[in-house]
Amino acid sequence: MSHFFNLRSYRGGSAISGYPTCHPEAPSYAADLRYLKSKVDAGAQLIITQLFFDADVFEKFVHDCREIGITVPIIPGIMPIQSYESIRRIAAVSQLTIPESILNTLEPIKHDDDAVRSFGIRHAVEMCRHILSSGSALSVHLYTMNRESSCREILQELGLWTRTPMRSMPWKSFDGNHPLRAKEDVRPIFWSTRPKAYVFRTRDWDEFPNGRWGNSSSPAFNDLADYYLFYLKGQPTKDEQLRMYGQELESVEAVKKVFVGFITQQPNEQGVKVTRLPWNEQDLDAETNIIRDQLLWCNENGILTVNSQPSVNGAPSTDPLVGWGKPGGYCYQK
Repeated sequence: MSHFFNLRSYRGGSAISGYPTCHPEAPSYAADLRYLKSKVDAGAQLIITQLFFDADVFEKFVHDCREIGITVPIIPGIMPIQSYESIRRIAAVSQLTIPESILNTLEPIKHDDDAVRSFGIRHAVEMCRHILSSGSALSVHLYTMNRESSCREILQELGLWTRTPMRSMPWKSFDGNHPLRAKEDVRPIFWSTRPKAYVFRTRDWDEFPNGRWGNSSSPAFNDLADYYLFYLKGQPTKDEQLRMYGQELESVEAVKKVFVGFITQQPNEQGVKVTRLPWNEQDLDAETNIIRDQLLWCNENGILTVNSQPSVNGAPSTDPLVGWGKPGGYCYQK
């Protein structure tokens, strides 16, 4: 690394990543800080942190870095919460700690994309204001996740969003009755003869790419595991799996016990709960309680369930167990 930094020093600065809650593979928090300092000593000129959800965590990280002689700028990595599923996935596959207060706030609105996004913006703005006002950092790094709208609103709330005059486009502008079209800067060639359609069709393509109403070609559909500064720990270790599933599965009965344990969430003979199956990386949904007894009967009798959901006939979208989406809607499933 030292040789690399020396080769590139004449071209500009070199940035490295920092882990406010410790890199998952580091033997300890202190050891991780020492390793970070060795990279700075080798020539790194800037640290950008992995995401976190508590401003106090970042401030402690900065203090600890300064205590051991790390003097380079440390920029906090802020990821606005875009959806409930993405935040749960981060919790499931990484070793980041998400405060219970955030999870409790998100739980009742988890199926309302707009409400989750609004909360994510508010939370990110609060963290940024806290960090910038404390002097812990002079700027922030926002993880856009290829969806810029939330980040733009955060910068506007912080007073950091500026616009520069744009050069006029080489076509006739629409009148003031169409403000969206007056601001257009791109005209797809395959819609060149349909100027009334494309602005409306594409205005919200990347807002909520949840697979139902979004543009499937949007980069926002990329797997979270592909993001460059996240360390994601996918499958549990072999030792963790052995404790959950048992040292050996010598019979059908042993397999049944694993599935039953996942449904009941009671500790097994090793005192460990089965929190996931090879087909399911997430916790059981609350709606599973509706059919819990039926699922138990199935699994105890050898019908091993890997996917299930209760039937729902016209439940309000605000139902705490099966509701999703904005208020005023109805949910159906079979």
